[in-house]
Amino acid sequence: MICRGRHHLPLRLCLRERLHRFSLFAGVGAMVALALSPILGHHLTSDLGSLATGTNHWGDLCLVALHRLLAPVHDLFHLLLAAGLLYALWDRITAWRMVRATLARVDAFAARPRPGELAWDAVAAAGLAAERVRVVPGLPNPAFTVGALRPRVYLAKELAEWLSADELAAVIAHEAAHLRRRDPLRLAALRFLECTFFWLPPLRPLAAHLAEEVEIVADDCAVRAQPLVLARALLRLAQWPGLRGPAGAVAYIAQPDLLERRVRRLLGEAVAPAGNADRRALLSGLLALGMLWASTAAMLHPLPAPTTGPRAACQHQDLGSVQHLAHHLLGALAHVDLCPHDGDPPELLHPAH
Repeated sequence: MICRGRHHLPLRLCLRERLHRFSLFAGVGAMVALALSPILGHHLTSDLGSLATGTNHWGDLCLVALHRLLAPVHDLFHLLLAAGLLYALWDRITAWRMVRATLARVDAFAARPRPGELAWDAVAAAGLAAERVRVVPGLPNPAFTVGALRPRVYLAKELAEWLSADELAAVIAHEAAHLRRRDPLRLAALRFLECTFFWLPPLRPLAAHLAEEVEIVADDCAVRAQPLVLARALLRLAQWPGLRGPAGAVAYIAQPDLLERRVRRLLGEAVAPAGNADRRALLSGLLALGMLWASTAAMLHPLPAPTTGPRAACQHQDLGSVQHLAHHLLGALAHVDLCPHDGDPPELLHPAH
C-alpha cells in the first residue's frame, strides 16, 4: 500500500526517516543471518569442513586443541537457539490465548457500526468495510487493531463523544492503515525473532524502534491533508481514563517520547527519528557473535583419527585443551619443536632449532 499525505513533512526528513527504517530492517536481518548461518551452515554441507582438512596449525595455534576447546561453546549456541525457539513458541501461544480470551469477552458487547452513527461515517471515510470494525462500550483502549490473519479494528463507543467527527475519522484512518498493512502480523513476527534470539541484546532495541516506526507509518497513511486533526486527536486520546493496551494488538499507548515525536511530526517539525544505539547492548551482541563465529571456525577443522607411533595426532594430546594451547605457544616462542600431527610436512615434524 502506498500512503499519501507525506507532504506535511520536509522532503529531507522523509528521506532520513526512510533510511532510518531501512537501517533498522537491515540491522535485524543482519543479526538473524549472522546468528543462524554459523549455527546451521556447516551442518548443511560438508564442503566447508573440507577447506580446513590438512591444515593443523594456524600460525602458532594448534587447530586440534582449538576445536576441542571451543566445541562446548558451539554446542552452547545450539542449545540457546533451541531454547529461544521454544521460548518464542511459548510467548506467541500465550499471547494468542490471551487475545482469544479477551476478544471472547469483548465480542459479547461488540456491534458493527450502523448507518447514521458517527462511527459509520468515519469508517466509510477511511475506506474500511463495516464488517471489519467493532464498536464496544467501555474499552480501556480507545482504538486498536488485532488479528494476524483476519485483523479487525476495535473502537470504544465513547470515542464519538470524546472526539470530533474529523478527529474520529483520522483515528480510524490510522487503524485502517494498521489493518491494510497487517501490522499485527508484522509485529508478531518481529516478537518471534526477538524471543528466538534473546541472547543477542541488540535485537531488543531494534525491535522496539521498528515497532515505533509502525505507528509513524500509520500516521503518514492517515493524515491526508489534515495532519493537525490527527495531532489533536492523539493529544486528546492521551487523556483517556485507564489507558492500557491489549496483548497482541496494535494499540494506542501514550508513550511520552513517541507521542511527542508523532505530534511534532504532524505539526511539520523536523524531528529526528528515535533509535540511538545502546552501546552496551551492541558490544555484548558483537561479543556473542564473535564467540559464535570463532567456535564455528574451530569446528570446521576435523579432529584427526586416533593414531600411534612417532606421528601421533599431537605429542601433547594427553593435556587439556587450554594447557595444550599454552604449551604450544610457549614452545613456539622458545623455538622448540611444534607438536606434530598426521599429515604435517616434514619441516613441521622436525623444524630447525
